[in-house]
Amino acid sequence: MSKLVINRRSEFANRGRSIGIYLNNEKIGTIEDGETKEFDLEKGKYKLHAKIDWCGSQEQEILLKENETKAVELTGFTKNKWILPILILIQVIFIGISFLVDIN
Repeated sequence: MSKLVINRRSEFANRGRSIGIYLNNEKIGTIEDGETKEFDLEKGKYKLHAKIDWCGSQEQEILLKENETKAVELTGFTKNKWILPILILIQVIFIGISFLVDIN
């Protein structure tokens, strides 16, 4: 029996929501923030994708051989850990400047 191991990276955005895991357009489970799940599968070719609400990933084709383990890392937006703090910093700077210059 082959295994598919899916590791969901822990992220601030979408932390409280689970992501659905689909193989060949059939839901096989969900995965929580920072969680790793293993699925036992027969050897063969599969189409893997993930969905959260109305958003979804691109389909990824996976070929599993007998007694093979494939690992997949699941992440939302890879640059999110940098973008969100930068946007917050810009907002704080803008508010600080608006108080100093008295902009309404």
